[in-house]
Amino acid sequence: MAHQFPDHAEFILDVARKTQVEFVTEDDGVQRPFTLHRGAGDMPFVSIRYSGYGADLLAVAHEFGHAVQLAANPGPFIPPIHREIAAFLSERALLAYADMPGSAVAGILQTAHRDDDAIYLGNDAVELAVAQQDPNAVYNYRWNYPVARMLAARAFRHQQPKELWSTFLGQTALLELTDLVGGGNMLNTNENYLPAVPKPDKEHPAINGYRSLGMMAQLDIDYWQGQSEMPIGDYHASLLRHVQDRSAFIAFSEEMIPIGYATWSRCPDDDEAIQITRQAAPFGDHLALQKHLKSHLEKHRTVTSRHARSAREVQTAW
Repeated sequence: MAHQFPDHAEFILDVARKTQVEFVTEDDGVQRPFTLHRGAGDMPFVSIRYSGYGADLLAVAHEFGHAVQLAANPGPFIPPIHREIAAFLSERALLAYADMPGSAVAGILQTAHRDDDAIYLGNDAVELAVAQQDPNAVYNYRWNYPVARMLAARAFRHQQPKELWSTFLGQTALLELTDLVGGGNMLNTNENYLPAVPKPDKEHPAINGYRSLGMMAQLDIDYWQGQSEMPIGDYHASLLRHVQDRSAFIAFSEEMIPIGYATWSRCPDDDEAIQITRQAAPFGDHLALQKHLKSHLEKHRTVTSRHARSAREVQTAW
């Protein structure tokens, strides 16, 4: 952190010296790391279950991010999503520092970070998507993680140190964080930040369906126009119909990272003819999506696509 923010290194190192830290083992019964705000005038208290794994090192960075942010903002209430943005930025600082030549832990940390992506941008994102459909859902703190993780990743890549420090402190509005790159949304870049997907759950097909919905939603988020502007209920219902009648297809990279998706409708009088209604490849993998899609739909005799802005609106897909 001191290396990432040299203008604030003295303050950061002072927090490191004065924060009370408790390292526990699995036998101590403490399930998760936590940082306790003890009020103005007192440094935070941090408890971490530490066994020396890569995930433990990231946990140290995560909780230290909380501690530094709290020490810098001893009085005001910090919204949860801003707390987690700070913690994830601290993790990013560790990853960047460890990625120097000759590092013995860079690979270990990167693997642990990808494993965490599968949780924060996988299960947690699915839980958030499901909760959005239930007005009676009971608040779960973990709903903050998917959004905070994506915002922190983009801020770390695209903000200058001064602006990044303001974001770390929680002083940057969330709307500002979605407009970092060339006047567009910070999530709308050609860098695919999505994690690799887990293997299909053969015993729980509903989970696979919700994962598909989550993947398509995350791909659409990177456009910030069109589908992502729809009311969430209409958007969910539309995609759910495609998942239920198997008229949706998600393309993956060799590392099983989602790169795009497509949906289609069937012609009522010809089962072998379909019309593609949407193709989305926000990270620039349009040709790869078409190649995978063509292979998936090869059993259909006629495949067309709709181009609303073209003089010939319905065209042969390939």
